Amino acid sequence: MKQKKIIAISTIGFLAAIWFIAVDWSWFVFECHDCGCFKDVLQYRVFEIPVQETVLEHQSVTQRVGIDLGVPCPHTRKEYWHKHRHRGLCICRDPCINGVYRLAADDGWYTDGVTTKIADLALKEPHVRSEYSKRVLQEHQYEFVKTILENAGVY
Repeated sequence: MKQKKIIAISTIGFLAAIWFIAVDWSWFVFECHDCGCFKDVLQYRVFEIPVQETVLEHQSVTQRVGIDLGVPCPHTRKEYWHKHRHRGLCICRDPCINGVYRLAADDGWYTDGVTTKIADLALKEPHVRSEYSKRVLQEHQYEFVKTILENAGVY
């Protein structure tokens, strides 16, 4: 009887160890340093192989203006990093990066009407596309985004 208890306890301990080694929930972050867009990728993984994935994409105003102008960001300076890993779905370990790492504002003002105004500006002034690409996406003069919005009549 004593030997059966030891075997049962050992088996439970072994299965628990395998569970915490094999199963995790991970949060990955993809960020573009040119346009400011980011994407959160949440994965349930078994032996680091994703079995279920959720992608939350967040477009920045800079990215949306570029798309509306017809000059989408190529994301050449994107960064990928692992924010959290919950071993066994419950213990945050290796990495466990807590704290605030980005702040967001309400961009509910960026409606279809804004998209139309910016697309119209691109048709009226074709040079704006190349200037936007050069000044914002290459030289990182982000104040030019506000200039585009003002010229389009958004403000």
